[in-house]
Parts: sequence; structure tokens; C-alpha cells
Amino acid sequence: APSAARAQGATDSTSAAAPVASVEEANPSLGLIPLRPQGEITTSISTAKAEVGAIEIELAPARERAVVAKGRLNIQRGELQTAESRMKLAKQIKNTTEVAALKLAIDKDKREIAYLARTEDAMRADVSRLEAEREAAKATVTMYERELELAILRTAPGITGADPRFPDMVRRTLEAMKAAADRRADAAARAKAVAERQITQLKALDRMAAPVK
Repeated sequence: APSAARAQGATDSTSAAAPVASVEEANPSLGLIPLRPQGEITTSISTAKAEVGAIEIELAPARERAVVAKGRLNIQRGELQTAESRMKLAKQIKNTTEVAALKLAIDKDKREIAYLARTEDAMRADVSRLEAEREAAKATVTMYERELELAILRTAPGITGADPRFPDMVRRTLEAMKAAADRRADAAARAKAVAERQITQLKALDRMAAPVK
């Protein structure tokens, strides 16, 4: 009987000393987001914030270029209107020499306007791209901040088992990840649009440089 009692005591002791399930095992939702070192996440946040700042610096001159391009386009359109008015008058008085010269000038003005219009379009598209990239970078900052909040809680000394806060924090982190991915996709689409407009701009430049017939 004493031997049996000792054996039973050993079994009870072993059961009491069995390790408690890990935080991840006790909170299955954590498996959706791999745990990274907090220092690594902090570096990611700093990098994303630096990207926001760099884009902000690019935006001001990009907006100015778009304004200048629009101004040049408006000036050229004004010159075309003047030339067309002179052409109308030259035709009325049957000044064939003036009509021929103005015809060449008007053709040149139209091709230059086509180029300047494509240039302004490309400039505005580039501003749109930068704005989208800035929003994507901001969303990335938020994503990493959510990840850091989750990492801090899941590694906190007092967290040893199931915690009702984890599912909501995981959901918020996943939503931030989706938002950042959506913003990046939008920025990529706008970058593609810029390239397409620049190709059109280049074609207009080639036509402008072609000899007048």
C-alpha cells in the first residue's frame, strides 16, 4: 500500500508540473500572423515613415511641373487662336502668301499643342501616382504599428494562455495589411498610367518634330 501511494503521488506531481500550452497554442488566431522581433518591426515602421517623408518632398516640385505645363499649354492655345484669326482675315482679303505662311504656322501650333496637352496629362498623372504612393506608405506605417502592438501583447510577461484581446487585435492587423496592399495596388496602377501617358507624350513629340508638309 505505501508503494502504491508513493506511485500515485509521483503521478500527481508529474501532472501538476506539465508545461502550460504556449500563448500561440492557447490563441489560435495568432497563427495567422508570424511573430517578428519587435526591433525588426520598429525598423520597418521607421523605413515606411521615411518613405512618406521622401514622397512628400517629391510632391511639391511635381505639382509645380504640372502647373507650368498647363500654363505653357494655355499660352500655345492662345497663339493658335491668334493665328487662326489672322488666317480668317487673310482669306477674306485674299492674301494667298499670308494664308500659306499661316497655314504652316497653324499646323505647327496644333502639333505643339498636342504635345503640350500630353505633357500636362503625364505631369498630372505623375502627381496622382505620388499621392497614391504616399497613401500606400502611410497605410504601411499603420500596418506595422498594428503588428507591433500585437507583438508587444503576445510577448508580455503576464500573457501565458488564452486572452480575449487577441482575436480583435489580429483582425485589426489583418485589416491594416489588406488596406496597405490595396493602396500599393492602386499606386502600381497609377504608375502604369504614368508610363502609358509618357509613351503617348513621346509619340506626340515625334510628330511635333516631323517636317511640316
